[in-house]
Amino acid sequence: MNTFRWIIAIPLPFIGWYLALIVGAFSYGFLINICPNDKVVSGLCVADWYKYIENAHMVIFISLAAILVVLLPSSIVPNYKEVVAKYIFLSGAFVAIYMAYSTSSWGLLPWAIFSGLITVIVINKHVSKTS
Repeated sequence: MNTFRWIIAIPLPFIGWYLALIVGAFSYGFLINICPNDKVVSGLCVADWYKYIENAHMVIFISLAAILVVLLPSSIVPNYKEVVAKYIFLSGAFVAIYMAYSTSSWGLLPWAIFSGLITVIVINKHVSKTS
């Protein structure tokens, strides 16, 4: 059973990332509904305040992705949860830096790093309490 848990932990960071991506993309479709009809041009909301809603949406789901990427594999492994959380966080941080570089979305990078780091800290505190 322990071997199975280690094997199943391998795809979990990817599953967590895609889960956050799918839920974020799906919920983004509902954001246009909060825009007044007179502010929708060719399917895009041009209201002045809408960009803040879009940015908050991106921050929420980027943070959710970082949390799930670290949390899912760390919660399923039978032991070394802190080590798994740290290595997954470091790997995810490098991927986030690469994605920020390739998309020029540097403003969103701190949210991913911060959310992943907080998740590592919470996992470490939880594991130290239970052991």
